[in-house]
Amino acid sequence: MQHILGELPLAGQQLPGEVVGVADQFLGLGQPAGERQADVGQRGRHGADGVGPRLDGLYDGLLATGWQPAVDAISARSSLLAAALLHDVGKSKGEKGHHKTSFDMIRAHGNPLGWRPADLQRAAIVARFHRGALPSRKHETLRDLLPDEQKGTIQLAAVLRLANALDASHDGHIRRIEIENVQFRNAKNEALTIAAEGYSPLGPSAQIIAAERHLLETVLHRPIILRSMKTLARLPFRKS
Repeated sequence: MQHILGELPLAGQQLPGEVVGVADQFLGLGQPAGERQADVGQRGRHGADGVGPRLDGLYDGLLATGWQPAVDAISARSSLLAAALLHDVGKSKGEKGHHKTSFDMIRAHGNPLGWRPADLQRAAIVARFHRGALPSRKHETLRDLLPDEQKGTIQLAAVLRLANALDASHDGHIRRIEIENVQFRNAKNEALTIAAEGYSPLGPSAQIIAAERHLLETVLHRPIILRSMKTLARLPFRKS
């Protein structure tokens, strides 16, 4: 079996059985079968279909600007998708500090068939920093890594952090995003403009998004501006 996370659907599609099976292993320890199935279904769908559409548009949009992660791009995508799927598994042990619990659970778990150990270990750190304190190269989870691995892991955490903030209300009101100024002109500090369908600067998630974009701004060395995506109203269908 090839690296299954490279094919993980992100926009409302069904999760592959192999991926759900791995999520089941993380989420289902010590739970009765009925509760385990319901928990995996809820958290698995949220991990892929909640953060996923935002993650997909954000990560691919960044690549379109010419940005590249500091680690191998295929490996980076696999780690990012794994972290997106598993970043909330710690909630099965309680809400408080669940990002730290998710890190411990992912790290302690054996390496599933088809997953590269390095990708999964990186995913654990990315999941650890999807919320809470900002990552630092001096942090115990990062300090022993090689410089490019440190940089790449922090980059991916920045992407997941903003994608997760865009889904902070867990109601899917921000349906998709696009990076508008794909071709930067000449100003080094030109802002990165992200158009988000369903976003409002006065909405319930706006304050969280404003705070959580900071890490990505630091990584990119650019300010980030979010605005509402203009959408065309649907016209009623008329038979000819």
